Amino acid sequence: MATKSPRQHHSQWPNVSASSQLPNTSIAAIQDSALEVGDTCYSIAEAVLYVCTDATLGSAVWVDPAAGGAGGGGAPLTSVSLGGWYTYTQGSPPVEEVLGNDSFDGALVGTLPLVFKASVTNSWTFTGTTRVRLYDVGPAAGPPTAPRQVCELTFTANGPGSAEQALTVVSATPGANQVLNTDRMYEATVIQDASTVGDVAFVGSAVLEIPSPATVLETVKSELWAPPETPNALDDEFDSDVLDPAWILTNCNVPGTPVAGTLSLNTVDVYDVAFTTAGVLRVNPNPVTRRSWALAQSAAGIANTISVLSKPITLPTNMLIVARARLSERVTISPVNNDCGIALALFADNGGLPDRAINGVECFLNEQDAGTVQADFSSWIGGVPTSTPSANVTDQGQALQYVAIHKIGSVYHGWVGTAVGNWIYMGEVTGLPTLSHVGFVIMNETTNLPGVNVVGIDFIRFYETANFLF
Repeated sequence: MATKSPRQHHSQWPNVSASSQLPNTSIAAIQDSALEVGDTCYSIAEAVLYVCTDATLGSAVWVDPAAGGAGGGGAPLTSVSLGGWYTYTQGSPPVEEVLGNDSFDGALVGTLPLVFKASVTNSWTFTGTTRVRLYDVGPAAGPPTAPRQVCELTFTANGPGSAEQALTVVSATPGANQVLNTDRMYEATVIQDASTVGDVAFVGSAVLEIPSPATVLETVKSELWAPPETPNALDDEFDSDVLDPAWILTNCNVPGTPVAGTLSLNTVDVYDVAFTTAGVLRVNPNPVTRRSWALAQSAAGIANTISVLSKPITLPTNMLIVARARLSERVTISPVNNDCGIALALFADNGGLPDRAINGVECFLNEQDAGTVQADFSSWIGGVPTSTPSANVTDQGQALQYVAIHKIGSVYHGWVGTAVGNWIYMGEVTGLPTLSHVGFVIMNETTNLPGVNVVGIDFIRFYETANFLF
């Protein structure tokens, strides 16, 4: 029977940030007479699906069923089993077989990570690939729909192995590695590529898994790399296999003459010394081996390649922009000159494109010839450059990981940070005109032939504040 609540059938209210914001409690923003006893609501901070036992406006009571009382705590949903303990024997031709199915409501995830995970043991004589697939087969309440493949895990090694794929929750039009934020039925299957008839694979388990809040929420909430509870609309965590179309590539090799470039997606290859195409930047968003990172590769063998990956921005009075980056290098063409760098940057506009080295500000991580990583805070006003290098914080390896630009009024401040959370102030600049592009400078900066350089971007985040938060 239908209820008064916003969601019929299962009577679940929209997620709230914490249990103090459960509908109709004393300080909650939501005060609604539609709330009924038996309704449910998921609290992200506690990772608990609460049940209402008293719907009174201003003094509602919510109970965690797993804990048996009011308030937080309890055992949240951590996994949904989609089958397992299953022996698959290859036929001729191979047939896709169902492991199992169950319902899952993507709205329960909140800000927690979600993964599809499976364990498989291939026979020791197996020479092909075992594939465990996840399908969305329609609403939990029915009717079933044509199966939509969400993702696939592959197992090629002999003997036991485990694999997983991160999933994101979306509100509409799900793509690869995405699930809907509604209650859906999911099905797991197994199939082998054609090789030898009679090959055997044992599927130990296939699950949708949410890591326990005891190891996720409580341990990462104070870490800089953890996503903020309230993200800015401009934030990009690079946790999707598809690059946000707001990002564009511009070649800024000639100051004052920006030229639109070409993004080549999912083609990064550190062994490809023959990648020498000018005007192209290779980008792997959310690569399998480093989920939530975007890897970018400039053309090798082309001196002074300056690629700008950016998107438009309207800066408020105060804005703190923070990014995490890394450098990798492979010196194969020139063993001496191998400068490469990545910078967080703001630029002025020139015909709809960012114009580096005319008006802008940048905070760099720069790989030096000696194999060290040095920071640099640079700016250009009317084409006149200033630069503040960090000779005092140069260090071996990737000790520096974070770069930040903090706009307070008309003053731009530069910061760099280490993996353990130490921040070094790099200086300030004033007198810049309106800056309307934000992004990254990725470059081979040398007059000789550079080697193969790959940079990584973990995230870029925006905070509208006059305070430095870290």
